[in-house]
Amino acid sequence: MDKQTRLDLIDDLIYLRKEAGFVYWRLEATTVFNEIVGGRERDFDTLRLRLQSAINTLDPPDAEVLRVAYGLLPDYAGITTLRARREKYGERIGKKYDTLVDRENAAIQELALALLNARYTTSPLPAGTPAMHNAALQERVEITLVVRDRLWLETRGFFRLIPLIDGVEYMEMSTGNPSIITGANADVVAKTITMPNGLMHRFYYKEPLKRGKPVELCFTMNPDVEKDDTYEYAVLEESKAFHEPTFSFSVEVIFLGVKPEMVWSFKQLPFFSRPGIPRQEHLISLEDTSVARANFTDLYGGLFSGIAWRWD
Repeated sequence: MDKQTRLDLIDDLIYLRKEAGFVYWRLEATTVFNEIVGGRERDFDTLRLRLQSAINTLDPPDAEVLRVAYGLLPDYAGITTLRARREKYGERIGKKYDTLVDRENAAIQELALALLNARYTTSPLPAGTPAMHNAALQERVEITLVVRDRLWLETRGFFRLIPLIDGVEYMEMSTGNPSIITGANADVVAKTITMPNGLMHRFYYKEPLKRGKPVELCFTMNPDVEKDDTYEYAVLEESKAFHEPTFSFSVEVIFLGVKPEMVWSFKQLPFFSRPGIPRQEHLISLEDTSVARANFTDLYGGLFSGIAWRWD
């Protein structure tokens, strides 16, 4: 990396925050940015995902100010000028306009380094590097677990994926618990395959998936009480192992009836280390609610993240 490349990238990043922010019609005017994030042949959703992932590597205050500047947050995405986004954000956090400008400019310097070093979850793979085994990036994953009097009642899932290869016919999800898929989005057909140590739920799309074209998967899963001999055991955790690079994971657990004594979140733990130690900074209060929530970014490596709890 030479100095001029870094300066040119910074110029691109400054340009991309102007007017409506990070939108596809402004990308053509950039030079180094397009090359750094994978080339002009990449689809816009993939490039946006890579920018967001690189921003996530920064300190939280710097990351948030850039998400606002580029219009990447839902509350700011429809605002067509950078000044208006800054004024709205400044009013919310109690900071002056000039202060936000200075913070943005400093954060862009750090963002340029993150992009050039490619040390973020969805960075372009070097030539010759094999893709992940499921051949997709997960842009967003949302899981809701419903627990009634300590027992699993229902799981609702939402996935937004970006295929890395053409022709994928289905997505699949494994589970060790006897369960049935009771609902899915209209463009998929769910099938369940019995395996030696559990079940494989497969979601077949009506048409093969296309590389770079985002797809969504929604489903509802319930316990198969007729086949589950362990159903009467209290559930203690809701987590996922992330084998594919995943930008955003949101998990919530709704407790109907009895509430647990303690709830905490954990991130990036091996199978046998989960659910970790409930440290103070990871505790989730249920004092005025029956819903526990946690949000995570930049997950990968087959490690587990989620929410766990302890009954009295």
